[in-house]
Amino acid sequence: MSDKAIILSVILAAVLCVAVPFIFRVCRYRRRMKTLIVPDGPSGEVTVGTVPTPEAEYLARYICLLRLPFAGNKHVKIRPSYHERIREITRVIGRGDVTITAYVDKVLKAHLDDNRETIERLFEEREAVASRQPKAEER
Repeated sequence: MSDKAIILSVILAAVLCVAVPFIFRVCRYRRRMKTLIVPDGPSGEVTVGTVPTPEAEYLARYICLLRLPFAGNKHVKIRPSYHERIREITRVIGRGDVTITAYVDKVLKAHLDDNRETIERLFEEREAVASRQPKAEER
């Protein structure tokens, strides 16, 4: 065998060693995405006109994977009992594929979306009251 053939074989083997784990991850991810959103009906799709089960809605809203980069690394303190419960939810329901960070991010987003009008109204009211009060420097 010539030197070029040996080098080519080594390069191909290295590429194969790198590519195989990624191929397995993609297959696992696709399989997981099919099972994470629990569909209605035997075909594996949500049929139009049906009401999804509460379980399917929960999985679609909070557990389905969405890999978004987080701009910052902020730390927030939560109760140990909440942390333990969230860890169990992500481990069991998310099958270990959902991080605590991703789950908490989705829960907070849902809360902010669900309560948008109330939050905006309270914010405007409190901001108006704060702007009418004299500042400490002006007294």
